[in-house]
Amino acid sequence: GCTGLASLDLPQATSIGYGTFSGCTGLTSIALPQVISIDSGDNDGWEYGAFSGCTGLTSIDLPKATYIGDSAFSGCTHLTSLALTSPDEITLTSTSLEPEPYSSETLTLNEVTLTLHQNKAVGGSSSPLCTSATEWGGKTWKEIKFVK
Repeated sequence: GCTGLASLDLPQATSIGYGTFSGCTGLTSIALPQVISIDSGDNDGWEYGAFSGCTGLTSIDLPKATYIGDSAFSGCTHLTSLALTSPDEITLTSTSLEPEPYSSETLTLNEVTLTLHQNKAVGGSSSPLCTSATEWGGKTWKEIKFVK
């Protein structure tokens, strides 16, 4: 992995492929303002999340993301803030917010503050919608905030 990389700002990138930053343990923050898709893939039967094993990662800002692939943030054990603020529908795979298969590392979402566009609040107009003050995407979060 890229253990020396501390921050990431890719202003022109629109897609992040599977395993792209896997194992970048020194990475603490990510700003990907144009990324729409965080893809997942299969490499000889093993799935790799785009940011799997980024144990130093504390903050992720994805203002335009509308697709989050399998195990995207698996092993991001220090994540405290995730911003998915696109007003458009966000597609989550069945394992978008789950650890990689056979991984001992977990992502504890009840310790993560999630920021979403206001139209994903309970009764909003864009899916997936929050089902309670702390539930979104079938998961329970520490806190959910909303922006316009």
